[in-house]
Amino acid sequence: MAKNKKKILFVFDHRYSNLLRDGLWAALKILDEDFSVDRYNLYEENYELVFDFKKYDFILGWGAFGSPVDNAMVSIKNQIKKIPLGLCLAGNASPIPTANIYDVIFYETEWVKEHYLKNVKGNLIHAFGVNTDIYTKWDEAPIIWDWLSVGSFSYWKRHERMIAKSGTKLIIGEIQRDNWQESFDIISDLLLAGVGIMDMVYPVKLR
Repeated sequence: MAKNKKKILFVFDHRYSNLLRDGLWAALKILDEDFSVDRYNLYEENYELVFDFKKYDFILGWGAFGSPVDNAMVSIKNQIKKIPLGLCLAGNASPIPTANIYDVIFYETEWVKEHYLKNVKGNLIHAFGVNTDIYTKWDEAPIIWDWLSVGSFSYWKRHERMIAKSGTKLIIGEIQRDNWQESFDIISDLLLAGVGIMDMVYPVKLR
């Protein structure tokens, strides 16, 4: 007889969901082995979180406090009082009262816990990893750059701190499709300061 798996609804917001191959994506694949996990992309659902509450035992979101995912979870909280909620905290945003609606919050670094989650109620679990099917160790990697930064060209990534560094510098990032002006402002300042710029590399191409 087949084992009756607990059902999880994973709620996220991503314009290019077909490109997701990070550590969280890999973790969900592992969860699939013991749980029945449904993915719900708010971006593809016009940012409306509508589903059959009775089907799920746990609802897990991925986003920052105040993000569309967080807002959607808040909107359903009163309707699903008996179903536990969790949040994989993405990005660094100061916690707002909605932080306390979650039964568990997964955070990436101890720095985030110390600076953003000190007064948050509920279970806090440190969870961070990479998809080792793609991101593999390279023992003989040559050292070309003295400083390397990876992340979207967004102000909250603080790439401007690279300007003060001495030596060769490179930033690999993605231009924000929905906020390209901010990205270009950041890129122009970096280029004028002698910082190298490179477009993002899709994970599957790193293999």
